[in-house]
Amino acid sequence: HPDTLMTLANLGVNYKDAGRVGEAIPLLEEAYRAPKWAPVRRVAGPQLHDAYMKAGKREEAAKLTAGMIAEARKALPKGSPE
Repeated sequence: HPDTLMTLANLGVNYKDAGRVGEAIPLLEEAYRAPKWAPVRRVAGPQLHDAYMKAGKREEAAKLTAGMIAEARKALPKGSPE
């Protein structure tokens, strides 16, 4: 359910902000695996990237960034400032 996924993402963000990135990452990963149409992906993606960086997982952060850029390029019109 979308509300459950958003709650999962929010808990992950709270863990990350509290310095508990080891607990945050699995929650944010699960939220980010939601269907591409789910609004939670827009919340979970950047937060997951931040958690990866705080955990020193730069390779995972780079892969996530590449995926988010590819999705944005498909969703946004050509030349969009976003």
